[in-house]
Amino acid sequence: MTNNPRRPSVYHISYTERLKQCNLLPLSYRREVLDITFFLKSYHDKTGFNVKSYLEFSDDIQIRPTRQQTHGCHLRLRNMSITSKYKNQVFPSRVCRIWNSYPPDLQKTLRPLSESLVIKQFLNPFYYHLRDNEYDPENTCTWISFCRCQRCKPC
Repeated sequence: MTNNPRRPSVYHISYTERLKQCNLLPLSYRREVLDITFFLKSYHDKTGFNVKSYLEFSDDIQIRPTRQQTHGCHLRLRNMSITSKYKNQVFPSRVCRIWNSYPPDLQKTLRPLSESLVIKQFLNPFYYHLRDNEYDPENTCTWISFCRCQRCKPC
């Protein structure tokens, strides 16, 4: 399963190639798909979690200009009463960052959906494209669809 330098094999296949051959996503991408799926189901009242008390769609572009603002379907946090130490690891904050990293067309397509299989039908091609073109097991910045490190932030 792993690349063991003490036992190199002629048959060794890289992790990315194994993912492609098995038609799988890296676990980090899979978590993002599940997060967005759960968010959309919760937003449409298909679960017992009231996500609307933490997140809301902000269609008014003039509300607060930010770097991450997208046209039409911007999510913003509302009434977050979470300790700043854990703020970035909490579900609403994570979902907001994932959602805002999506292209506007994908956001518009996903927003009215509430069924898991339909949501995944639109999300999986996006993540397969990321896996095939950007994912690098050696570069942690590519393990998620958004990266906030200093190297990846736009100038």
